[in-house]
Formats: sequence, C-alpha cells, structure tokens
Amino acid sequence: MNHEKPLRTLLKKVLQAGPPDQTQISAFSSMMAGVVPEDLWSEEMKTTQRATVMLWGETQRAYEDALRQLRADKTTEYLSDKELKDRLWRLVCEIAIKEDEFTHDQKLQGKICEFQQDICKPLENCEVLIRVEHLDAGSEVINLGDCTVSKFSRDQLAAWGLNPAIPELAKRLEEFAGATLIAVPESGNNPGLILDRAREKAAQRLRILQATLSRHRLLQDENLLFAISEAAAIRRLNDPGSATWGWRSKRRSVGLKWDATLTTALSQMHNELRAMGNAPKIRGVIDRAMHWIGEAIYEELPDKKVLALCSALEALLTSISDGRKGEAIAYRIMLLNSVLNQGFLDPSRILWIYELRSKVTHGSSLDEATLSDYYTLRMAATDTLVSVLRLVAQKNVTKQSQLIAVLEESEFTTPCLDWLQARADKGSQSILKALEEALGARQLRTG
Repeated sequence: MNHEKPLRTLLKKVLQAGPPDQTQISAFSSMMAGVVPEDLWSEEMKTTQRATVMLWGETQRAYEDALRQLRADKTTEYLSDKELKDRLWRLVCEIAIKEDEFTHDQKLQGKICEFQQDICKPLENCEVLIRVEHLDAGSEVINLGDCTVSKFSRDQLAAWGLNPAIPELAKRLEEFAGATLIAVPESGNNPGLILDRAREKAAQRLRILQATLSRHRLLQDENLLFAISEAAAIRRLNDPGSATWGWRSKRRSVGLKWDATLTTALSQMHNELRAMGNAPKIRGVIDRAMHWIGEAIYEELPDKKVLALCSALEALLTSISDGRKGEAIAYRIMLLNSVLNQGFLDPSRILWIYELRSKVTHGSSLDEATLSDYYTLRMAATDTLVSVLRLVAQKNVTKQSQLIAVLEESEFTTPCLDWLQARADKGSQSILKALEEALGARQLRTG
C-alpha cells in the first residue's frame, strides 16, 4: 500500500501550521500534544527543557488519517499500536523542528520515501493448518476456494513441518494425525495476526460449507455444527523447517461476581424506566435498543457485533422516513448530548463505523470491523441509551417522533451546524447536509 498521499498531506500541514493561535482553536477543535524524542531536541529545547509539538484542527485530523491508513496496512502489522504511533510521531516532530530543511519539495519527498521504506516490511506467504471438529472428511479432499479440507497422516504432517523431535510440534502432530484439517493460505509479517486471519478465513469457509450443505434435505442443523479447534500450526510456504504453532482460546465467559455498585447501577436503570410512566411506544423503542445491545455482547465476530449495535442506534434515533440513517444517527447524537449539556464523540467517527454495516452487507470483505470499532460504537450506543432515558424523563417524551422533534427543534441546531461547517472532512460534510435537509423538511412541515 502506498502511503505517500496521506503522509504528504500530514507533513505539508505540519509545515504550514506555524505556532498555535487561540483564535484558530475553538472549544470544539480537536487537538493533541506530545513530547519530542530527546535526540531531536533543538538547542533551545535543551536550554528550556520544554520540548512538545501540538497538532490541532485539520493537521490533527491528517495525523489520525495517516495513522489509520498505516495501521490498516499488512506491511506495518509487525508493529504494535504504540510502536506505530511512536514512529509516526517521531516523523512529525522531525519535520516540525527541522522545518527549514524541508522547504524544498524534493527533500520532503525523499523523507516520505525513506519513512515508508523503513516502516513497511515485506510480507511472507504462509500456510496454516487447523483441525476441524465434528467433521470427518474421509478420503476426500474438499476444496473451499483457496482452502482445502482433508485428513493428514502422521508422515504427511511430519513432512509438512510438525517435527516429532520438538515437543510442542510433537503435540500438534499427535492431535492432528488422522483428523480432518483445513489448510489456509495467508500472508503477513506478524505470525500472531497471520494466525488470526487464517482462523477467521477458515471459519468463513466453513460457514459457506454449512450453507451449501443445508440444501441437502436429509441433513439437520445438528449435522452441520462443525467448527475449528483452538490449536493451529503455521509455516512459511514450502518451508517445513519454519513450522511453529499457535493457540487461540475459544470465547468463554469469565463470569461476574455481583457487588453493591452493580446493584446501584441496576436500580438507577429501573428508576429511569419507571420515569417513563405509561408510554408503551417509547418503552418499546428502549426495549428494542437494549435487546440489540445484548445481541452485540453475545456475538463473537466484530462484524456481527457492529451490525447489532447499528440496529440498537437505529431503534433509538431513526424512523422509517430517514433516508440516510448513518448521518441521522450521527447528528442526533450530537444534538442529544448538546441538549443535555454533555460532550460527544466526533460524529464523523460514528458515521464511519456505522458505514461498516454497508461494507459488511454489500462489500467484498467479511472482515471489515475491528474490536476497537466495536468498543467505540458500544460506548456510543450505551451512552446514547442513557441519554435518551434522561431526555425522555426531562421532556416527558412518549414516542420516538416526539424525541426526534425535541432534538431537531432545539436551540442547539445552529451551534451544531456551525461545528460541522467548520470541519472539512467528507464525513462531517455529509452529516451537515443531512442535518440541513432534516431542518429544511421540518420547517416546511411546520411553516
């Protein structure tokens, strides 16, 4: 993946930013500050012992965009999140401190190329073996796209790379010998992530197999409950000597010990629900949202978790007439928290995660969402649920249309419009357009 464009955008903005001006930084501006690595300190920094760089507004958003693109690239997956942030932050600091050295475009271009060459590590083609539980392939080799399902003998496994002289590989050999295995090709430069992707691919292929076999009238669901095991083996393609193994525990409940703080939280929720009184329509909205939040917790795959949370937010904040539900959810969360004098998450971030729903449903990939996306959206969904309960009690709301009217007819629509207009990113502009259309349509109905 070529990162020249986002890096160039970021570094150009760093060079153009100049010292922070309070007139440019509003209460709604996003900003960040960090310490400059000591080996980059200027003489002035050494004298004053003050060495920080600040990014704000479009520059800070460009930093986040560049970091997000770098993180999504397989060639940087060998770096932890902290390592990746540190490397990008060092580049930003170097450009900010030595700005006189990068006034010529050619010099800046050379620095960008050097950074990409340094940070992007070549990928290795690998093969992963995972045991398939509750499926006997017999003597067949089952082709599932680029994966195959079959049985392996002890000799075949040893030739593959499960060396019986190495204790941990010998354990995998004993476990895999004579069992049905799925062989999965995968590339990368982080063995742990290669294994994770291979397991996800294997699970997807098995779901396709289950869907295909479900057409057989004599097969019951109970015949098709096969799944991948916890253990896996990995090697570089055609390199038996590189074989190693990995383990990923199946999702299990760790349990919960009840305490007084949880009793208080539950009591508070009961009080908020009772405050609705006899309002079955709005209570139905709340119940549906809580159901979908619960479904998100039970789901294991981030994609499905995000789908469930999107349904929860739709239940709370959208109606059938909403054409662009993602944008509607984003600006109504802004308005909801503004009415309640609370801070809010960046609405374009909410929209970006919501739009993963369409990618999961209609896109070419089944692995769009991450756990980070899920937890961000879960926080948004649960906070929104609590905020809706508060607003329902304060405004005596009895149905969803009334809830939406309270938000879109509030005095906070203008500040929210101004906030969105001040941001140049595509998501904010899309949300702005949806809010303007909603306010225009409401004015027509009431005018």
